[in-house]
Amino acid sequence: SLLALVALVPLLTAPETRPRDPARPDEPLTRARAAAAAAEVLADLRVPRRVRRRFVGVVLPAAPWVFGSAALAYAVAPSLVVGRVGDLAVAAAALLCVVGLGVGALVQPWVPVLARLSGGRQLVVGMGAAVLGTGLVALLAARPSVPLALVVAAVLGVAYGVVLVAGLVEVQALATPRDLGALTGWYYSATYLGFLLPEALSLSAPLAGEPARLIGVLALALV
Repeated sequence: SLLALVALVPLLTAPETRPRDPARPDEPLTRARAAAAAAEVLADLRVPRRVRRRFVGVVLPAAPWVFGSAALAYAVAPSLVVGRVGDLAVAAAALLCVVGLGVGALVQPWVPVLARLSGGRQLVVGMGAAVLGTGLVALLAARPSVPLALVVAAVLGVAYGVVLVAGLVEVQALATPRDLGALTGWYYSATYLGFLLPEALSLSAPLAGEPARLIGVLALALV
């Protein structure tokens, strides 16, 4: 909260990047003007029809796997090896978190190279890593192993980093300057859904064992 307040100070004097409409000069705020402004904001949040199929059919379904992959690495994988690390459970969880998020950060600058090597299919590559990582988590649930958990965290880190950047590249390719903010906002909102994955696995515990539930997650990633 304090950092947010500090960041607010320079924003108060930051120039507006969208030019003011000369046909709409400053005027007192009225109920009608407020309603019109609200309607304009809602209109700005709409996904343009020309990109809706690609954005809704490709970009948004991939988005939850950004933080979903990360959450599997730092929340689910540590819980699966807790019986193998004894009193070092917290340290093991921290290590898996560092590996997952660290690998994710390291691969992000290399996504443009991956795009050239894959012919622009970097999002497919990222989702492939998410599928592989989720499958390895299911294997980890059936056969707990600390070395395997480290591999799982690294693979899921690759998925996290690649899908994050690849999704943003897709958004930038689809958007115009007018709707870039809205599409980026929708994309990031969808990525945050991935944080719910560990909670969903926890709530579904009475329905099936851990490997079976993770195979269900694998099926979702494949879709």
